[in-house]
Amino acid sequence: MEELDRKLFCSACGRKTNHNILFQQQKEVRSFTIIYTLVKCAGCDHVSYASVHLYDNVVREIIVYPEEPKVERNKFPKIWGIVRSNVPDNVKDLYNQIINSYNHEYNILCGLGLRTLIEAICLELKITKGYKYDINGKPLTQDGKKESLEGKIFGLFEKQYIIWYHTLILQRIREIGNAATHELIVPTSDELYSAINIIEMLIENIYELKNHELLSR
Repeated sequence: MEELDRKLFCSACGRKTNHNILFQQQKEVRSFTIIYTLVKCAGCDHVSYASVHLYDNVVREIIVYPEEPKVERNKFPKIWGIVRSNVPDNVKDLYNQIINSYNHEYNILCGLGLRTLIEAICLELKITKGYKYDINGKPLTQDGKKESLEGKIFGLFEKQYIIWYHTLILQRIREIGNAATHELIVPTSDELYSAINIIEMLIENIYELKNHELLSR
């Protein structure tokens, strides 16, 4: 049996595998050629139907049935900010804009927004500067306090709003935002998804936990 020159999705194996051709029937459709094909997985012998689409005798697309399931990217709900009554309006509005950018795959805007949101939280908390720290959490006091966003994030740590590893991750989010802003480096959706989860944790810890209902009992 002739083997196809590319791997196709096999629904039985759950992945792309080599396939052999069992039967083909060709049909001309205007400038296109469609070859209706029965194929058999070279691994498990599962038989599938496929259509090979050619234009100018060049294969442009092969569709196999059943088709490979599409993996949907995680998305965030758009109503998050509405139910957080203790979050300042400017922080809430900026967060919702970030979620909108993420859900529409405006990844550069989302990366920039995350950086801006950290800056906004520092401003709202009146964190204006902080010492830089080495990787082991030791302050570099000889350099003085820095008014950069890097210094402000360390300032959040100094004021005990965040723990050390939260600090390091926020610095990484800052770097992602800087790269998106100044170098037009597009962050991946996975990076942004993880970053948004960390930002949600930051907002929850700063604005919500102190007002938790269990503390009032």
